[in-house]
Amino acid sequence: MVTANNAAINLARLGWGMTRVLSYQVAAAVAAGELEIVLDAYEAPPLPIQVVFQKSARVPAKINTFVDFLTHRLGQDAALNPTMKRRS
Repeated sequence: MVTANNAAINLARLGWGMTRVLSYQVAAAVAAGELEIVLDAYEAPPLPIQVVFQKSARVPAKINTFVDFLTHRLGQDAALNPTMKRRS
């Protein structure tokens, strides 16, 4: 048993067992064929990612720009956005 996700993922890649981690943590390895999802019928529903910051009258423009960038970037990532079609 290991307690770090990266270690569990690496051991699963080596064929030394199975692991349960968040989908975005293994999306690239699954897409590359390094890992396989074996219990997808029992997958937990996706959790939304939220960008939270305190909005006030004096929010610096760089914060608004960063939030806009982050929202767009996260929305385009199929591993993080369950509404996008996954590539098989």
